[in-house]
Amino acid sequence: MTMNDLISVGDKLYPRYLLAPGRELEQGDILFDCPVLLPLDEQLPMLLQPPEVRNDEVFGVRKRRYDLTVITQFCDLERRADGKYKVDTVLLCPHWELHNSPVPKSQWDAINKGRMPRYHLLGRSDLSGAKMEIRVVDLGQLLSLPLSYVQLLAENQGQRRLRLGSPYKEHLSQAFARFFMRVGLPQDIRLD
Repeated sequence: MTMNDLISVGDKLYPRYLLAPGRELEQGDILFDCPVLLPLDEQLPMLLQPPEVRNDEVFGVRKRRYDLTVITQFCDLERRADGKYKVDTVLLCPHWELHNSPVPKSQWDAINKGRMPRYHLLGRSDLSGAKMEIRVVDLGQLLSLPLSYVQLLAENQGQRRLRLGSPYKEHLSQAFARFFMRVGLPQDIRLD
């Protein structure tokens, strides 16, 4: 571990990242190169047909690959005493290496200072075998995938899957909440 990975405040150490082996998930887990199936644009109107007309057979899809961050709260991803989970799907947001992101360099500092609520930065990892450059998470682009599928993706990442440590995962959670709790009014209150 380097100082990039371990933040010291007083006598307390806060690792930015932990290694997360296996298939169990937590908020802040970071997954790479995940295949996701999406319907073809020309077939979207077919989904809106009434049930008596609609054909529920599989139709054309395209496969896209995403780097994803788990946004669903850990308490919802924990296995209950009965062996089941509280949720059937996992909420995820895509992330990119900062230099390859859709966000222009002129806006990186604004993201870092929290002035662009849609985006959140993930720090660099220097953990041996799990290196990662600075990433930007797009909190406005959400994917919901079956829990069992995301667990399989996590398991396939191997022993070197990154997981945000505390308080960094809570910082991501707070950024997500701030983005979605915004209320835009059609008009500001006139003070005259």
